[in-house]
Amino acid sequence: MVQVLCLIPTTINGIILATSVLATYAGSGTIFANRIVMLALIYCVFTLPMTYQGIRNSLYAVNTPALLEAAEILGYRKFHSYVTVVIPSILPGLCNSALMCFAGLFGDFAIIKIIASSQYETAQSYLYRNRAQDTQELSAAVVILLLITLLINYCVHRSQNSKKERREA
Repeated sequence: MVQVLCLIPTTINGIILATSVLATYAGSGTIFANRIVMLALIYCVFTLPMTYQGIRNSLYAVNTPALLEAAEILGYRKFHSYVTVVIPSILPGLCNSALMCFAGLFGDFAIIKIIASSQYETAQSYLYRNRAQDTQELSAAVVILLLITLLINYCVHRSQNSKKERREA
């Protein structure tokens, strides 16, 4: 049932999702009328299938029922064994899912343009607008975006390697 619910956002195009949310909440006067809140909630729904699949695959990869059973045999309660055994085991899969979602959202253009319109300038629109003007500034912007992405990837993989080394020691 959860898998079917998580696949719904992939069948609904992002443009349809963004326009329907904008039409529903734009003038409502609630917290959902805030464009940033709308954008965050749409992105949460939009990344749900990828996140769900990453968590599901990680849980299957570590054989969760066997881990929980072994922890119960050793005297752990279910919640404590889940927090101390299962979550650290699936953390690499969770980090990979987060990176995949981040990469997908970083490349998105349609949803943010529909929701935020011209209030916020995306990296893509900045690069497109300045493509013929100052190539040195444009090159610097591309390098900065590349370095930010590289830094995020490095931090995630570094934390995963340090956790793996602590487990082996």
